[in-house]
Amino acid sequence: MALVNCPECKKRISSKSKSCPHCQLNLVDLTEEDLEKVSLKRKRKTRDQVMSQNYIAVLMVLVGFSYTYWKSPQPESIPYYACMASIMIGCLIYVVNRVRLAFLK
Repeated sequence: MALVNCPECKKRISSKSKSCPHCQLNLVDLTEEDLEKVSLKRKRKTRDQVMSQNYIAVLMVLVGFSYTYWKSPQPESIPYYACMASIMIGCLIYVVNRVRLAFLK
């Protein structure tokens, strides 16, 4: 009995188990076509998660710019630094996730 990775959730399971105890994937009648479908489903889920993170990053940048534009916080103040941090962190997250998306394709 060896430990292998589940095709769907990638968690360690016994090679003799008939279904994954984590995601309940039936491993008995798994064909190559089913494995491909599981792989595509997993990639799509990962891509969707990264896209959601991208939307949050863009929202952070927009909130930082909007607050800076409309409220014009004084330089060297806490709201000013919060806006700049929001903009920089949002940009950084966006760029990192765009690279991740490029590697997922």
